[in-house]
Amino acid sequence: MRIVLDVQQTADGRLAGDIRMADTRATRPFEGIIELVGLIEVFLANPPSAPGMAGVDTINPGSPAL
Repeated sequence: MRIVLDVQQTADGRLAGDIRMADTRATRPFEGIIELVGLIEVFLANPPSAPGMAGVDTINPGSPAL
């Protein structure tokens, strides 16, 4: 499984951004490392039906992830 992160550091030093599974376009926002780790755990526990990922737009499965 590949997970793609778009991460920034906020003015107060926290991590924030978006996370998605590599074969989807649907993203989940996170704010803080605890929330990021929680989303990673959700993806690893149940990748095909992660909460909030229903009806995702799948990228060509044979294409390499960017």
